[in-house]
Amino acid sequence: MAWPELKIGIEYDGEPHTEPARVLRDVGRTTRLVDLGWRLYRYTKRDVFGDPARIIADLTRGRARST
Repeated sequence: MAWPELKIGIEYDGEPHTEPARVLRDVGRTTRLVDLGWRLYRYTKRDVFGDPARIIADLTRGRARST
């Protein structure tokens, strides 16, 4: 998910993202996006199911900083 106009990206890192090849690909993509000025928010199932209010707070702050 993303708000491209604000250069904010939101990623869900599920089980497949723990595989070594996937980790390497994800790290490279993250570095390229940050270099282009993107703010990235990455979450796991613990975040989504354990503290969704924190995700909303994070993204609300991120949007406010980008406007």
